[in-house]
Amino acid sequence: MGELCLIAGTFSINQVVCDHAVTDLRWQCRRFLQPGQWMIMSTSPASVANLEWFLRVMGAPPGRRDDVHTAMGQEVGAHLKGPSEVLFLPYVYGSPHQQPTSGTFLGMRGWHDRGHLLRALMEGVVLNHRWHVDALHSRLRITGPAMLTGGAARSAVWSQMFADALRRPVVVTGVEESAARGAALLAARAVGLLGDGADSCVGAAILRRHEPASDRAEVLEEAYQVYREAQEVLWPVWARLDSATAE
Repeated sequence: MGELCLIAGTFSINQVVCDHAVTDLRWQCRRFLQPGQWMIMSTSPASVANLEWFLRVMGAPPGRRDDVHTAMGQEVGAHLKGPSEVLFLPYVYGSPHQQPTSGTFLGMRGWHDRGHLLRALMEGVVLNHRWHVDALHSRLRITGPAMLTGGAARSAVWSQMFADALRRPVVVTGVEESAARGAALLAARAVGLLGDGADSCVGAAILRRHEPASDRAEVLEEAYQVYREAQEVLWPVWARLDSATAE
C-alpha cells in the first residue's frame, strides 16, 4: 500500500493503491484486486506521446536509428548542465487541466539547437507527471521509491529526470511490456493460477535504480515553478487559440 507507480507512455498515468476510497476531481478512484483495496489514478494524455510527435516532425536523432533512446540520451546529455533555458508545456494532445491548453515551447533563442528542445520536452513531460504526483501526495500517503514503466523508462537519462524532479528514488524493472504482463497476471489470478499479488513469480527483476541528484533536483524544482507560472499566464492565450481553431 502507498507505493507509487508511474507509467510514462502515450498517457501520463500516476497511481497509488490504498485501503480506502479517496475521491478528488484530479484523479480517478477504482476498486483494486482485493476487497477494501482502491487504485487512485491521476492521468492525462501528456507524456511520451509528445516525443512521438517531436520525432515525427523533427526526425530521429542522427546516427543511431537502431536505438532512439540511447541516441536521445547522448543528445540531451550534452545539454544537461546549468538551468533549464527552454520550457516545454507537453500538451500537444491535451492536459490534466480543464482549461484549454496546447503544446508550447518558451524561451527559445537562436543559439538553441535540437538537444535543447529535446531536454525541454523530456523535462516538460516529467514536470507534468510531477503535477499529478503532487496532487496524489496532497491527500495520500506515498511510501518508498517510485516504480517507472512505459517508453520513458527505456531512457536512463529520462528516468533520472523523474528521480530528480520527484526527489525520490525511481526503480525501473526489466519488463518490456508491463501493460501486457499486468493483464496476463490479472487473468491468471482471476482463474485461480495466482493466489495473491505478492506471489514470488509476480515480481520483476530490477534493471536500474535512480537516486535523486541534489543539484539536478534544484534545477528541476526551479523549472517546475516556472512551469506552473507559465500555465497561469498562458491559459487565456490558449483559450483564444482554441476558439480560433474551433471556428
